Amino acid sequence: MSWSFGVLGPLDVRCDGCAIEVAAPQQRRLLTGLLLSAGQVVSVESLLALLWEDEPPVSGRKVVQVYASQLRRLLAGRPGVELTGSRQGYRLDIPPGALDLDAFRDLVRRATATADPVAAGDLLRRALGLWRGTPVPDLRHTGRGGRLGEALEEERLGAVEYRVDADLRAARHRDLVPELTALVAEQPLRERLRGQLMLALHRSGRQAEALNAFAEGKRLLADELGLDPGQELRALHAAVLADDVPVEPVTPVVVRERHFAPRELPANPAVFVNRDREREVLLDLLARAEHEPVVGAVHGPGGRGKSALVLRVAHLAAELFPDGQLYVDLQGSTPGREPVEAAQVLQHFLRALGAPPLAIPADPAEAAALYRSMLADRRVLVVLDNAIDATQVIPLLPAGAGSAILVTSRRVLATLDGLHLALDPLPEHEAVALLGAVTGLVADDAGRLAAARVARSCGYLPLALRIAAARLRSRPDWTLASLADRLDDERHRLDELRFDDLAVRSSVRLSFEELVRDGSERGRVAAHAFRLLGLLALPTVRLPVAAALLGLDRIEAERAIDPLVDAGLVDVEAPGEYRMHDLLRLFAIEQAERDETAEERAAAVVRALTYYRDTVHEVQSTLRPLDVSHPAGAPERHGGIEGCLAWMTAETPNLLVAATQAATRPDGGVLALEIALVLQEHLWKQDLHAEIALTGRIGVTVAEHGLEPGAERLALVVRAFADQVAGRYGLARERYERALALSEDDPLGRARVLVSLGGLLTNYTGLPEEAVPHLDRALAILDEHGAPGAGVGTLHVLARAHHLAGRGATALSLAGHALDLAREHHAPHSIAICVADLGLLYGHLGDHDRALSLLDECMARAREVGNREDEWTTLLSRSEIRLRQGNPAAALADASASLAMTSRLGSAYGRAAGHRQTARALLAEGDVVTAAWHQRTARSLFGGVDVRLPAFFESFLGYRDPVLVD
Repeated sequence: MSWSFGVLGPLDVRCDGCAIEVAAPQQRRLLTGLLLSAGQVVSVESLLALLWEDEPPVSGRKVVQVYASQLRRLLAGRPGVELTGSRQGYRLDIPPGALDLDAFRDLVRRATATADPVAAGDLLRRALGLWRGTPVPDLRHTGRGGRLGEALEEERLGAVEYRVDADLRAARHRDLVPELTALVAEQPLRERLRGQLMLALHRSGRQAEALNAFAEGKRLLADELGLDPGQELRALHAAVLADDVPVEPVTPVVVRERHFAPRELPANPAVFVNRDREREVLLDLLARAEHEPVVGAVHGPGGRGKSALVLRVAHLAAELFPDGQLYVDLQGSTPGREPVEAAQVLQHFLRALGAPPLAIPADPAEAAALYRSMLADRRVLVVLDNAIDATQVIPLLPAGAGSAILVTSRRVLATLDGLHLALDPLPEHEAVALLGAVTGLVADDAGRLAAARVARSCGYLPLALRIAAARLRSRPDWTLASLADRLDDERHRLDELRFDDLAVRSSVRLSFEELVRDGSERGRVAAHAFRLLGLLALPTVRLPVAAALLGLDRIEAERAIDPLVDAGLVDVEAPGEYRMHDLLRLFAIEQAERDETAEERAAAVVRALTYYRDTVHEVQSTLRPLDVSHPAGAPERHGGIEGCLAWMTAETPNLLVAATQAATRPDGGVLALEIALVLQEHLWKQDLHAEIALTGRIGVTVAEHGLEPGAERLALVVRAFADQVAGRYGLARERYERALALSEDDPLGRARVLVSLGGLLTNYTGLPEEAVPHLDRALAILDEHGAPGAGVGTLHVLARAHHLAGRGATALSLAGHALDLAREHHAPHSIAICVADLGLLYGHLGDHDRALSLLDECMARAREVGNREDEWTTLLSRSEIRLRQGNPAAALADASASLAMTSRLGSAYGRAAGHRQTARALLAEGDVVTAAWHQRTARSLFGGVDVRLPAFFESFLGYRDPVLVD
């Protein structure tokens, strides 16, 4: 029987001239993938990458087996074609010459081997005539299939260029000009085609057009790529200018010899989950190797899966390198082994490439030269695993395009030119998928939750995850949940993460011991810094905090941390900002407990916490200069209001963790509470209620670990505010009153508690008359102690209380006085709040124009200082004013903007009030149906237990029933 298979266009299968239809898309993809490697085993992983654009399904291997079985039945009964399967993959055997791609390549080979240009051109025309359209179209949906298609297109273009060369040598230049003009228009950046067009034009007596073709190419290269034309094109341009163009084409036909092709890659990792982005980056890099030198260097600490990633990529890309794949473990991170020298590797590689043993030079430089010469006309992939530094790698680099190098190392090989890819821990979903693939235990929601806990404890490191999976396989009586429980204990986590000869602790120790291996002062200081950095359980550590922790200035601290970054023991999140992953931190703590005294460890942590306490006070004194509880004169300035706000926002996660850590220390309670107290003010204005709840728990922790002198009152105030935000008003009042009883010896602290209590009674409990005497006492204390400016906050709360008690004139006077004081002291946060309150009071009086003007100013001020709460409340207030002015369209715009903002922030009251106001505006516009939907949503939200109804704000809106549309 006569078989033919076509992949140079839509898939075409024929037997004895009759078409065999392969209808199912996945069957066509499977058959195409097997045809491209006919006669060779194709791994299941390679087939999965061709069949699915995204991550293949969990049952992908079984699905491939089903497709292969269906394909086998389709081809059965006709001798000459055989599809076989094995543990390694699938192999399709077809008759010689049955595949159009093989016929194309054979014709190209014959053409390039002949010296007769006419015969060569005819053979190449026959080869190109086999193309029926876009090659392997069924595979173009996947990244790998797309690259295979692009590689085939490149072969076609190469054949076109060879054919043009042959025709030029056969003096067919005039006939070529129209074709080359069209080809250059399709491929304007392809220099070889442009050179051929210039040559054809020049030989046709059209020198000026040839020069124009060069100028146009030069402009396109500069505009599109920022490059100049290559040396060959520039040489041809010079020859055209001098009217001294050689008779032979600029790019002669190259005859390739067949070489022995080594296949040295270790086995493809049996389980490899995701790393999609990194894998695609490396595959895209390797796809460019035919046209440019390619070096891909993957670096990162031990345990992150560098070798597994590079081996997976190497196997996937192996077919792009038909002349072989070389591999060596350079032993840069193997305990007890000396790193392999480049000279040894060269000897091995030369033998693998087929050099006769007696012809291999002993001199390393001569061996490197021979190695580069042997790779010059080959396409070989070289994998260098576990390099210790660039000196191991540089002698092993090919000299030009064609071959490619992939390198793994713990440190970044900064002096090595090429792509540098830092390998981070896995994202959580990939870590869970890896556990599921290895253990088979992640089958339901409970399994996924337990796997997420295990993955979190493993720091999302592939090595740790594989050890955890191995332990589960070795203990059938364990579950993911029971392993997660064992790993929850940080004190023993590193002990749990070991199995046979695998251990996270050993992997980390290798990197750590490299710091001090040479006995240098730099290494000693870096090791000391590593141990102390582990003592802070912060998400990230900024350089000023690290400097305080280490007791160094910033320049010295950065120098101490630099070797840790080089070793991958610390990651750089941003300039001057570092991250130490959890398992590394646990190892650092072990080393600190072994090598640093308890006094040294305690002093370091207190230095860092004190830095944070002093800096939050300094920042807050800039943001709220009238608050006497924030003394100035702290360590640094942050560039005015904008800089202080940016610092506070960026550091909020770290401040919460630092305060939580301080709360557990016998000497850290006051530090923790002072940080928490300042944070609460910032978090409130940012509408970050969940974070405020965390500050309340800090107060609880301090109380549980024993209160230092002066800590009890602070703990009560911190917890009271958290209770207030959570709607536990009775509990908040009780704590404020207990704090008052403990404030007799601290007048300014007593004033602060009085204002907080007055604000609670005014805004949330409906007791403004009870609030007034508390607020009056607070004002008297502030006047008595020479801090009248600090009374701005007290005055604006007192104004609200008098308004709610029915004393509008008094309220207006107090609010005006508060605003005057705020302006006098240039306090932007206070100005924004006072302007808003005054606007609402004028709104009550019906002076809508004046109210709107004040609210517009409040909006600008709130945005200036990043006060998101005042921004959305002002939008609602402005909407109500405009509604009363008879402008429902403007009212709807403001209400919608407020609703959008509170939906992003998660403010329950803000969302409820936003829906209510939107309903009112829509009703005024006549849109009853949409208004009714917003009404129902508002009613539902207002029914929530966590919704707070600030009395002063609600009184302005003027409705006791919060749902307006009946």
